[in-house]
Amino acid sequence: MSIEIPKKPEQQELIVDIELPKMPSPQDPNSRLERSYVAKYGNMTVNLSVECFIFLSQKGTIDASVTIYENNKFNPSAQIFVTFHKDSTQDEYVSSTNVKNDMRIIPGIGRALWLLSLKVIQKFAAQSEAKVRHSILKSPSNGLDSKKWDELFLPLLKSNGYTQISIGNREMWEKTYLP
Repeated sequence: MSIEIPKKPEQQELIVDIELPKMPSPQDPNSRLERSYVAKYGNMTVNLSVECFIFLSQKGTIDASVTIYENNKFNPSAQIFVTFHKDSTQDEYVSSTNVKNDMRIIPGIGRALWLLSLKVIQKFAAQSEAKVRHSILKSPSNGLDSKKWDELFLPLLKSNGYTQISIGNREMWEKTYLP
């Protein structure tokens, strides 16, 4: 039996609901959750491993990370890191994402993981009952030139409500997620 790769992976999403750990409290400052999921990706089934950590420091800083691995965390074909940070002077979390897709085994899986991370960011905003500002710095890498990055990611950024901002000569996009 052969698996047919989706013809237009840029239009495919990973269909899965990622669970996040409970928010920490001074009485219980660390939350961790590891889960495995089976997700639909077009006409394929993809295995995901997810690690979530939320840590509350004594100074009131909250740091969280969600790492989603395609396949498994010991030999992932692709992965995305989603981080959140909030200190006691901020009224919102700052979030960033970083996709690693060096192996390029499944066409479009990096973009699909990135789209899934947006759902994780929205869920984190709702669960933490706080705004989350997600910033994206244009940073083509791994053989992806600036033109190809624009071709792949600008439609995703625009269709998901991100606004382009300029900081010096750096190209960035931002969106604020509400609880």
